[in-house]
Amino acid sequence: MKLESLKPAAGSIKKRKIIGRGQGSGRGGTSTKGHNGAQSRAGYSRKIGFEGGQMPLQRRIPKFGFKNNNRIVSKAVNLDTIELLATSKKLKEITVEVLIQNGLIGKKDVVKVLPNAEFTAIDNFGNTYLINIEGTYGLKHLLNFKVKQNTSNFTASYFKHIWQELRNKSNKKALIAGVFRGETLMTFPTDESKIASSKITFEWDLEEGEKLYYIFVKNIITDEILKIETNGSHLALYDDNPIFLDNDTFEWTVTTDAFPNLDNIPFFSFELIDRNIYEELKKEFADFIQDLETLGHSEKEIELILCKSYGLCK
Repeated sequence: MKLESLKPAAGSIKKRKIIGRGQGSGRGGTSTKGHNGAQSRAGYSRKIGFEGGQMPLQRRIPKFGFKNNNRIVSKAVNLDTIELLATSKKLKEITVEVLIQNGLIGKKDVVKVLPNAEFTAIDNFGNTYLINIEGTYGLKHLLNFKVKQNTSNFTASYFKHIWQELRNKSNKKALIAGVFRGETLMTFPTDESKIASSKITFEWDLEEGEKLYYIFVKNIITDEILKIETNGSHLALYDDNPIFLDNDTFEWTVTTDAFPNLDNIPFFSFELIDRNIYEELKKEFADFIQDLETLGHSEKEIELILCKSYGLCK
């Protein structure tokens, strides 16, 4: 081979590849380097809900709230609702069963005590339960809030008074060991009452079918007995009656039997006192009276409460 005839080997020289001339060049529009983007990278995986970078559907639609599987539903019953129920149904006692039967609460409902509020409950035995701490409570939790007997809390004392009024505890007396059994007719004066008035009014319940009632007033010292026949439910006597002379303590009863065995029927005792003694005894209820005044009770209403519930009458 001569020097002047040297040339590259066949096939070693190739025509330059022209790129970047569009789809018509036969080499595409990306200059032979392929498409860009996430799918051209190694390790790509499509995320659920991804829409290429735009706002996905789950973020475009409106949303509110959530479902709490541990949610505790509290049932609120207002006092005016209970009062309306008691008035409309003429109920003397409000129990859980009564509220359930009238659709106010369910068997598994709980009560939520709001801030600056008190929830007071009374059982069938007259025990008072007071909750004044914010929280959610079931019926079984009430035992932890039982009010002691000698409490100074006004709410407990007031509801105790209401409970006694509803059940008329202070107006019932029975002789279990004697011949007489059951409830007495006497309602006022209650047993061991103290009366600072020149007029003594006796009141009793009427029995169905009975028209005549016989009131017996007994002087404890002289054993003298005053018998009066009447057809009403009350009788008024004055302290100038001979039965009230020479003594301060008396007993009384009422019956439908004109000639009863007085040894076998119950008597209520009462004592006649002067105004000075009344004012001294009234001082023992100073805190209770102040609480009643705070609730808006008038002086006459307070005197009536002291008389009916505590036997201190003016």
